[in-house]
Amino acid sequence: VGTWSPGGGGGGGGAPDQTGQLTLADLQGFVQTNANLNPVIGYYNSRFGTRVSARPAAIPDYLLAAAETFRKTVGALGDKDELNSWKQLATGADGATLRGWHAFTSDVRIRSGPHGRSLKSLEDRGAGLLRTAIEPQFNPKWDALYQRLASCCSGQFPFITESRLKQERADYAAERPTGGLSIRRNLPTIGQADVLGALAEVGVLSDAYAVDPLLGGAEPSFDFIQQNRGSLAVARLWQRFISGASATASTSLAGKPGGPGGREISVLALDREPGAARRSLKDRVSQITLFDRGVILRPSTDIKSQRVPPPFVWRLSSSDALLTISGRNEQSGEGGWTSTYEVTGGPLKLFYFIRLASEARTELSDPKVWTIHVQIPDGKNPRDLLEGAFEIRLDEPMPPILPN
Repeated sequence: VGTWSPGGGGGGGGAPDQTGQLTLADLQGFVQTNANLNPVIGYYNSRFGTRVSARPAAIPDYLLAAAETFRKTVGALGDKDELNSWKQLATGADGATLRGWHAFTSDVRIRSGPHGRSLKSLEDRGAGLLRTAIEPQFNPKWDALYQRLASCCSGQFPFITESRLKQERADYAAERPTGGLSIRRNLPTIGQADVLGALAEVGVLSDAYAVDPLLGGAEPSFDFIQQNRGSLAVARLWQRFISGASATASTSLAGKPGGPGGREISVLALDREPGAARRSLKDRVSQITLFDRGVILRPSTDIKSQRVPPPFVWRLSSSDALLTISGRNEQSGEGGWTSTYEVTGGPLKLFYFIRLASEARTELSDPKVWTIHVQIPDGKNPRDLLEGAFEIRLDEPMPPILPN
């Protein structure tokens, strides 16, 4: 590929030597002395005459441009080994990008044209050389790490399936108070030791083999991950989310686990009708504290004004503390009361609860924005529930859980 010269020249020998070949004049001379050779004139004109007179087909500019892009991409890889070549492509370093590699197949005009199949085979052939070399290096390491991950974290958020979460959402929606002023729910998640241990090792392995472009299945021709891709994707994306890694430049308070930063979260009160057998939270509660004691909302006024309290910061170092939703009634005629919904569990229980209490979502839903419904006992009638809706906005998209 490095010897290509798109637009002419290169990639082949010189013009064929036509010395000694019969010409039309030769055949016409033969026919003058032997009329039986007349049919040869027509045969010659139909087979060879068009070749002499026809001009070479013009090569489209877009095909030339794609060929030049592909040539430069391959050339930028130099003589590196397969793993370093892949890492260069995956990270876009030093002029080699996956976009440049797919210069042919990313253009629908080329892909659907007469050369589309052969040019795709060219891309796939080169990708296959890298994949075949990297597979036996990566997979034994990932398999060993997966066993550790399954041992410590299986069945704990975020290593739970969508089908399990769907059932838990149904249980949450059907929850009934027992008559007291507090409800408690346990949401088991992986622990801090798992985050700083197995999850951190997933991050190291992922960086060493530049797996990020492969996690969503967007690069099948390069894909050297042979099994347990779903677990790798969940582990890697949550490792980046927790560590404060940001996909884009951001002024958020993101930082390293246990350090000064974390994930920045803001809350907005919404006007939504409560579910069946629920009373609107704003009818009974004058003040609600949501997740963080600094996030204080007054539903009856904040819904109208759309006031957003200052964001709070989730930090791994302090995330084992009890997660509390607290509603306070300040009406003197009712004697004043406070009721709570408390969440226990591991350090990721806030994000577990957001998924548990969220409205139905689609593939088009913004993974940074979640509408949740919270519920607390009604202090006036403790066997009833009050419900309110809130918009939770994260500084980075919340990673997925395991697919079904």
